[in-house]
Amino acid sequence: MSLRIALIIAGVSFGLFLLVLLLSLSARRPGTQTRPVGNQPTQPTARVSLTYDYDPSVTPLPGMALVSGKLCSSVPEYNFLPRLKIVAEQIPSREKYVKFYPGLDVAGTDQYFLQLEPGVYEFYTEDYQGNKLAIYSRFVTCGMGETCFDHRPIEVELMADEQVPNIDICDYQWNLEKLPTPTPTRVLRPTRSLE
Repeated sequence: MSLRIALIIAGVSFGLFLLVLLLSLSARRPGTQTRPVGNQPTQPTARVSLTYDYDPSVTPLPGMALVSGKLCSSVPEYNFLPRLKIVAEQIPSREKYVKFYPGLDVAGTDQYFLQLEPGVYEFYTEDYQGNKLAIYSRFVTCGMGETCFDHRPIEVELMADEQVPNIDICDYQWNLEKLPTPTPTRVLRPTRSLE
């Protein structure tokens, strides 16, 4: 009889332990890091989306910019895209906005979109180990042909409520040049008239 009571108490204790553990884990926001308070130095943080969704009819959320484009295969003749991370890195803070891409066979499309706060960004993909794969660069905007040689990343300035298409992350040759990386080019948007 006392063994039965001891087993019941142990079971209830373990159940309470699991409940406390689950509640403490659910209180944390997944994919984000906390920022220090006060005058402490800050480290770049990452905002992460753990789901992949693509809807071509989506519009920018209020106060946000909508960036869209396509992801290119490193071997175009095979049309294969593995699981990877789509990264928008804000300049100069280096804060990363990350969206997971489950691979072409799961996603069913090579298109993506990101809802981002206004600011200046560089766009690239990473593998799950954090290695940069492809970037959005001058090589892409040139057409990726034989006469295109400039692999410098393009910094894209985003305004609130703006839609920016054709940010195609397709330059896998960006790291073939062993020269020091030149300063990225900033793409400025024309100001809107107040008519």
